[in-house]
Amino acid sequence: MPARSAPHRPSFSCESDTLEQALFQHQAGDIAGARTLYEQILSVDGGLDRASGPRRAEAHDGLGCFAIETGAVDDAQAHFTAAVEANPAHTASHLNLGVMRLRLRDLVGAERDLLESLSAAPNEPMALYNLGVVRKCAGNVAGSLAAL
Repeated sequence: MPARSAPHRPSFSCESDTLEQALFQHQAGDIAGARTLYEQILSVDGGLDRASGPRRAEAHDGLGCFAIETGAVDDAQAHFTAAVEANPAHTASHLNLGVMRLRLRDLVGAERDLLESLSAAPNEPMALYNLGVVRKCAGNVAGSLAAL
């Protein structure tokens, strides 16, 4: 059974009008508009490399979703990693990073990120499903069944 690979979409938990608008445009499918707004959020206070906090985590996560949808795996990994670094409590970014690492067959990293996501949201179906897939791929059938 293949892993579900679609990234988790950002949800409305807005801290600013710019973020709210970016999330709305993302969910509406306006990729160009959302990308511009996410990048605007990240350009404040020093740019992409100095981004931290919940707003920036959400922006990095959104850009990571766009990157994975277009096959830009390296960009996706960089954005999901930056999102987790900006806000370690951002469970969607841990989930997305775990799914992406599963795609890359980094089973150890995928399991770590999925478990981190589950520590905050223990009943998240996508995290549980993908954890089961990771464990099955690693030959841990009992662990796979326990996750499911």
